[in-house]
Amino acid sequence: MAGELAGRYVEEFRGVLSLLRFLRRAGRLGEVDKFASAPDAESAVEVLREAMSLVYRSRRGEYCVEEEISAEEVSRFEYLCGKECVERRDGKYVLRVRCPRLPTDEELAKLYDALKSGRLKPSVLAALALARRGGRP
Repeated sequence: MAGELAGRYVEEFRGVLSLLRFLRRAGRLGEVDKFASAPDAESAVEVLREAMSLVYRSRRGEYCVEEEISAEEVSRFEYLCGKECVERRDGKYVLRVRCPRLPTDEELAKLYDALKSGRLKPSVLAALALARRGGRP
């Protein structure tokens, strides 16, 4: 039963999960936590809109994050994002995170309705986003 429900949420809220996974890969766990602990539907959707704005501002082609990281941060980001996100260039480490698929207005409206009715909690989607490591957002 729980697996079926999770699968349905993955299909129904594909863009939302992609955005939350992007935040995880980029090391922005505070944003995922803010979504998970949102007190109401309005707050949860607003957190996602702020994250979408971040993606729009930082988009550089296929990647939304491309920044140098310290050697001490490598294992953390390999854990959060997967080894394919960290590359070595000229003796330095660079974190590269692909841009996520963004939720549509219709998907956000559906999410709002599900949260407002109590059929879904933001923490469930956050847990799904945090559960799978690596891969494409």
